[in-house]
Amino acid sequence: MMNRLYAILSAAAVILSVSCARTPTTGTNESNKQFFDAWVTINKTDDWKEGPLGCWLIEDEPGTGEEVGDTSQTHFVHVRYSARSLDGGLLSSTEEWAARQLDLYDPTYYFGPRVWRRGESTLYAGVDAMLEGMKEGGRRRFVMPGWLATYSRYSNVSGYLDKVTGSDSIYEITLVDAFDNLLEWESDSIWRYVHRLWPDKAKDDLVEDGMYYITTKEPTSRTAYTADSTYYINYTGRCLDGRVFDTTIRDTAMFYGIWSESRTYAPVGIKWADSADQIKFVSSSAESSDSGGLISGFTKTLWQMGRYEAGAGIFYSSLGYSAQGSGSLIPPYSPLRFDIEFTDKPE
Repeated sequence: MMNRLYAILSAAAVILSVSCARTPTTGTNESNKQFFDAWVTINKTDDWKEGPLGCWLIEDEPGTGEEVGDTSQTHFVHVRYSARSLDGGLLSSTEEWAARQLDLYDPTYYFGPRVWRRGESTLYAGVDAMLEGMKEGGRRRFVMPGWLATYSRYSNVSGYLDKVTGSDSIYEITLVDAFDNLLEWESDSIWRYVHRLWPDKAKDDLVEDGMYYITTKEPTSRTAYTADSTYYINYTGRCLDGRVFDTTIRDTAMFYGIWSESRTYAPVGIKWADSADQIKFVSSSAESSDSGGLISGFTKTLWQMGRYEAGAGIFYSSLGYSAQGSGSLIPPYSPLRFDIEFTDKPE
């Protein structure tokens, strides 16, 4: 197959050299396009269909749910995916088996469906174009040329050819959900989660849109905390799929396979303040969002709690790590749960 590919490319190069003697080329991807077109010529079967902007649809298993419209109709999709190079090498994936295959598995990392925001600056042009028309539950496998591996948008194929360089790749995408309103989708996910675990509390424990607080151990008193004073807490953070990504409790860390010998497991200090958004960890080594500060959902949970109380704060991504996520631990647009208990100062 490779000999045939080289033969096709050599012939294309001869044709191009003759052509170039008469008309200069303008695109930056002439050789890349020759290679991609030759690869498609060799590999495609009668089942392949040419897709938008130069992609090729290899497999298409239709779904039965909501259909993905254009970017003005469907702003978000919830997907499982894998991406490979043309020679089959795995580039990225949402699947745990893929991480194990690449020897990149870590029990604290998130594996599972991801939320993608569609449109310019957030999703590759080729992937975005191939999502359109999919229905929830459907699966597509397609090959995407490297000049579509860009977050920019151009009015025609020549715009991409002239301005974008990238790597050809093969995507396999399963569409889990398609939706327009992120807040509604996350809030519905949180409500179902709370209703499943605490069916008698799901109605009464809404703190604000997108956030619930559930008391799991009653406080010894509701005496107000004092600003600038230090109090101590244990906490455990998890995604709504149950995966724990951080905890101050040794036994919990060991149970969920995230124990680290380099970490000290003990209650951490927080400095109280006059408002929830000013509460900070005393130790800068603790989990924080920026400059020693805490994510809003965490401090809003603390703000609900009395002395020696234990409770669970469940909140949408705008009160957590939003569109950025947190490395490999927390994907973008992830609702979170933090279990927190006020305790004594460690000895």
